[in-house]
Amino acid sequence: MTQEAILSSEQECNIFIVDDNEQQAHLMQEMAKAAKLKTRVFTSSIDFLKSTITHYDIVVLDLQMPDKDGIEIMRELASKNIKPHFILVSGFDERVLHSAKQLAESKQLNVVNTLTKPFKAKDFIALLTKTHEACTLKRSQQIESNKQLNNDLASSINLAPDTETITIEDLKLAIRRHELIIHYQPQIWFDDNRLQGAEIIMRWQHPSKGLILPEQFIPLAEKHRLMNLLTEEILMLAIKDHKKITENQLDIKVAINLSAQNIND
Repeated sequence: MTQEAILSSEQECNIFIVDDNEQQAHLMQEMAKAAKLKTRVFTSSIDFLKSTITHYDIVVLDLQMPDKDGIEIMRELASKNIKPHFILVSGFDERVLHSAKQLAESKQLNVVNTLTKPFKAKDFIALLTKTHEACTLKRSQQIESNKQLNNDLASSINLAPDTETITIEDLKLAIRRHELIIHYQPQIWFDDNRLQGAEIIMRWQHPSKGLILPEQFIPLAEKHRLMNLLTEEILMLAIKDHKKITENQLDIKVAINLSAQNIND
């Protein structure tokens, strides 16, 4: 999902109700509806785990489920590094809920609170409303933070000289002097801010003219058929960086844009 798609949608978190007792699950859904909150109900933990869940979401989770119990669900989400906001509910006594909360926190999962069945509608509504407001604010702040980061990156780039001041001899010299550098543009899922990979962006670090953007020298390179030389230089830099990345045991996919000239040649 792109940033634009998220920004055009409501900046709210999803609420999941996971309880194998269909009557109780829909009762909680009606309570949420009274607070004008939309929810999705799952009476099967298997079906719930197939859905898309993010760090911003709220999961009202019954600990006693027939296929996978609440603790198994939390363990599975933790293994996938998915950490929504949990509200644990159960007909067991408070000691069981407390133990489940401790287990979740040991996995760095966020348990907002616990409720022992039967609970009062006003208590459930108050807790769910407060949690929803906090999660929605958190998501909004993250989206604004991502927007600000993009703006800061854009404004930090010196737009360098006009293309008319750059000659083919300048570009050939830049290749020989290894003045070309690469920047990495992160590819992030804005739902949960996870890094998916990175796209390599070529730059020319000119000794006197500063940082020159690709649109100011790529057309010149294509016109004089220098794209293969430029691409080879960039590939060598990317390979060196990738070696460092793998040494740090990071699994990051990297994308490189090719010119039509690269493909045709």
